[in-house]
Amino acid sequence: QSVRIQQMIQFMVDITLPTHFDEEFVSRIPSQRAHVNDLMERGTVMGYNLALDRSRLWLTLVARTEQEAMDIVSTFPIFKYFQVRMYALAFHNMATMSLTKVSLN
Repeated sequence: QSVRIQQMIQFMVDITLPTHFDEEFVSRIPSQRAHVNDLMERGTVMGYNLALDRSRLWLTLVARTEQEAMDIVSTFPIFKYFQVRMYALAFHNMATMSLTKVSLN
């Protein structure tokens, strides 16, 4: 009997934010950022982007299924305020940032 290991899939999550931010929404922003930072440290979220006009968030995350990805997004403190569209990705490329090399001469 073979054990099938389910491969992780990358998802692009397109989040539409509300047009008006009420006090409750604004009060949840610090916990939202902390939660996403924690998911980034764990390697679940690979990228998190906010549109300049603050109308949309985009994030790239890894999960085994689309339902698992949605379960992750549903843990966001601001979840009840936004609409989600999710796309499974064939790949996600990203430029790596490097530190300037220091010369010891």
